[in-house]
Amino acid sequence: MFQIKIIDGPILNELFEATHGSPLFVASIVRLVKSGDNLRNVVDTWNGQEGEDVRRFAFERELKRLDTSQARLLYAVLLLGQTSVNDLAAVLDITPKVVRTRISELQAYHLLATSEKRGGDTTIFAPSDLVSISEIVRKHLGPQAETVEKACAKAEEQSRAASRSVGLGIRGVLRLWEQDRHPEAIILARELRDKYPTNGDVASILGAALLRVAPPMYNDADVELESASPLNAAL
Repeated sequence: MFQIKIIDGPILNELFEATHGSPLFVASIVRLVKSGDNLRNVVDTWNGQEGEDVRRFAFERELKRLDTSQARLLYAVLLLGQTSVNDLAAVLDITPKVVRTRISELQAYHLLATSEKRGGDTTIFAPSDLVSISEIVRKHLGPQAETVEKACAKAEEQSRAASRSVGLGIRGVLRLWEQDRHPEAIILARELRDKYPTNGDVASILGAALLRVAPPMYNDADVELESASPLNAAL
């Protein structure tokens, strides 16, 4: 993971004793070695100390390498949790291309991780050993941290508002079904689809609505229902 020489021999036992076998403590030791410290010196220095202390020390050293734009993106990821390229672009008011570049830069320092979702979508998140120390990034950013916090808060509020709107729309479709007003249900479902093109639940309700008319619109329904699964996986 960190691309350093294999640790074996007596030093491995000393590393285990110094860290009490804590994976996060070991990861922090390895971060320091990767940044240029000698493994023997690191083990001797931190032997018997608190894992949280070495973790903060290692992270603060890595953070000093980052420019403001990289630190802003890292802070946004820490605040949002799992997020996406497009969400980060909207929050930070930059292009998706710039987001991808900065993600690659932060991955080189092992400060961000990504995972591929079904349908080709990418989720961005911070490694578990960094999540609890976002206040260090906040301090590093100074006044600029507040602008990132406000942008993230606004994005989360918009997401909650969108979820409420989707829920109301879907309930409207269900009410029309109960009244056997299936053509009107399709109209409402299509309006939702146009408004929320990346929402899997909306794609699902439109697909179901297309199957309820007479005659059922099988081909159009298949398109919506097939797209619903990868859309839901990206949420």
